[in-house]
Amino acid sequence: IKMAVHDFCIARQLCFSPCTVPYGRFMESLKCHHEDQVFVDGAISGYPVPACCVKFCPDALYGHLLAAADEEGCVRLLDTRRQSPVLLKELNPHNNAIFDVAWLPEGKQIATASGDTSIAILDVTTGTVLNRLKAHRSSVKSVDIKRDDPSMIVSSGREGNVLIWDMRCSPKGSAHRPVNCIFMAHLKTSLSKAAMKRHHQSIKKGNKCLANTQCGVTAALFHGNNKVASAGATDGIVKLWDLRRTYTFLKPQPPPAWKEFSQTGDPNRPYGFSSLASNPYESCLFASCLDDCIYMYETGDTCTSADRKDPVCAFSGHHNNTFYVKSVISPDGRYLLSGSSCHRAFIWEVDRPTAPPLMLVGHKSEVTAVAWCPSQLDKVSTCSDDNDIRIWKAVVSPTSTSSTSAEFVGSALPYRGDEHLKGAQLTMDAKRSKQLALEASPPPSKRHCGKSSLATLDAFFYC
Repeated sequence: IKMAVHDFCIARQLCFSPCTVPYGRFMESLKCHHEDQVFVDGAISGYPVPACCVKFCPDALYGHLLAAADEEGCVRLLDTRRQSPVLLKELNPHNNAIFDVAWLPEGKQIATASGDTSIAILDVTTGTVLNRLKAHRSSVKSVDIKRDDPSMIVSSGREGNVLIWDMRCSPKGSAHRPVNCIFMAHLKTSLSKAAMKRHHQSIKKGNKCLANTQCGVTAALFHGNNKVASAGATDGIVKLWDLRRTYTFLKPQPPPAWKEFSQTGDPNRPYGFSSLASNPYESCLFASCLDDCIYMYETGDTCTSADRKDPVCAFSGHHNNTFYVKSVISPDGRYLLSGSSCHRAFIWEVDRPTAPPLMLVGHKSEVTAVAWCPSQLDKVSTCSDDNDIRIWKAVVSPTSTSSTSAEFVGSALPYRGDEHLKGAQLTMDAKRSKQLALEASPPPSKRHCGKSSLATLDAFFYC
């Protein structure tokens, strides 16, 4: 298995196509060492704050670099090559929460989506803000960069718009403007014409969306050639948009999508989606829904707009109660990783949706964002509302090393239903209460990621 993982990493560095790696054993041996548990302290307040997003760099050479964004608008860059993650840089591009982070393919710049209605393009080495994109009228919920064209950026906002940006275009004045705008992408069609007209007039005047429309777009990403996928907060629909078409906000009705996908269940009670993920071949979409299911949709070029609209399959077993729970696909597309409101992360096999998932147990609160390392397939990252970030690595034989079971703060466990979840949670709560009673102060092993000494980023890029 180790040789297969090594061959996979070499293939990625040589720009080969994604290959299949038999690393199922690594999933069952995932553990989190206490030194791989990073506690986040606010750069402004100094108090513990939860991380909203974690993303590994997609470049194979810098795949161990992890970007973690928090609720105070700070982005921290962590080097996860060693057992104890090293804080390389602290970036402060916003004064509000950062909901999403996107890496440029070469790994030298990142884009951040914030609640201050702007998107910041940051230079990782210097920490300066190269560009600031301002066109949303409410919180920016997601941002994505096209793989084969890093100058193309897509973002979605709570006001219901999906914006397409082209950084090659000259800025108008002092700021870039979007080259295309999908206006009211997920506005409910059940609204009356009068309500749509009032909403349209409110947006044209520069105001926020009306409270009763609930047309927010929680996720948007590039998917396939000239396509963008988006998910709504309340309509229960995933839409594919053709970027070769120019959309307009002159009409009060929402524009028609190239293709639409609906969720299963009661059509009179649609649930919103919290995140979208695409497989490496961009032939399938995985939509995390608030009905405690992750739906898989086929979106290949051979599928026309009149073909399948229902999901191919659904992955269940976790609980999703908020829009902060995210999901991600493994680099080879064989596994699906998701956070959960029941204090743990879940891993499914994509080819076996009905099989019981694997649980990553150890967090104290809701697990929100998750990330999968592209250069080390047996490494994943999770963040939670308990104000910590955890790096999970495969430990094949813990008895052969100096580490003992007491030094691990999380491990992978098989899923046995909701009763097992409750029992595991009660066990973890009892252990946690006992530990808090014995320890009046945080142990020295806790690694606080705050205003501490920072490693130089030059050493990271040129080592």
